This record gives sequence, structure tokens and C-alpha cells, in this order.
Amino acid sequence: MIKVIKFNKNNELHVSMLNALHETQLSNLAGKLVKADIPVIGYIIVIDNIPASIGFLRKMEGNYGMFDTFVTNGKLPSEIRHLAMQTLVDQLLNKAKQLKLKAIISYTSDEGVLNRAKNLGFVVLDDMRLISLSL
Repeated sequence: MIKVIKFNKNNELHVSMLNALHETQLSNLAGKLVKADIPVIGYIIVIDNIPASIGFLRKMEGNYGMFDTFVTNGKLPSEIRHLAMQTLVDQLLNKAKQLKLKAIISYTSDEGVLNRAKNLGFVVLDDMRLISLSL
């Protein structure tokens, strides 16, 4: 059974669950995510009473949205993680449409995510590079 729960960043259980899923993926975000870093719009996908994926839609200037901080439970089989991500993306796309956002952007280096995104109609911008400066 699949259950969709609205993420509440003021709920310490939700925040600890987010960090725990990042730990299952050996992510560099594990244990570092705090309430201030987490977007307001997000969902937890629970399959058979096990948190399977969490992700967010960050609203940006110009009426754009960004998919943000997606993570799956690394302890679950790949087909369950795939189902959880599909459910999460569908939920976030529906929310973006309700908000009448112009477009969704995101970034990844994961080939599986790129293939899934292409199947959804996302376009890979090969001429762009993500740059960052820590402050």
C-alpha cells in the first residue's frame, strides 16, 4: 500500500526521517539537513509502512519551481524505490501545476534519474554546467 504524507519541516520526526534516508544512501547531506534548509512543499512516500522516498518542490523567482533534495530508502529493493520516486514526482508535478508554475528545473549526475526525467519530458541541457561557491 502506498501512502503520501505531506512533509512538515516543523515535525522533528519528518526531519529525522529525511536525514535517515540520506544515511541509507551514504549521502553527504546525511545528518546535515535542518529545518531552515528544507523547502516548504514536500512529500514522504511510504510503501507498506516503510518510508521509501522524500522530495521537495522549491518555489523560485519568475514562477519557476525546482525539484530539490530527492532521496530514496537505500535499504529497499530498486523496484520499490522506483515506484516511490514515480509517486513522488507525480505528486510534486501535480502541485506545481496547481501553483501554475511555468517550468520545473533540477540537477543531477545520476544516470537513472536522467533517464527517468527524459521519460517524463525533461530536457537535458548539455550546454549548461552547475557552478557553486560556498559562503
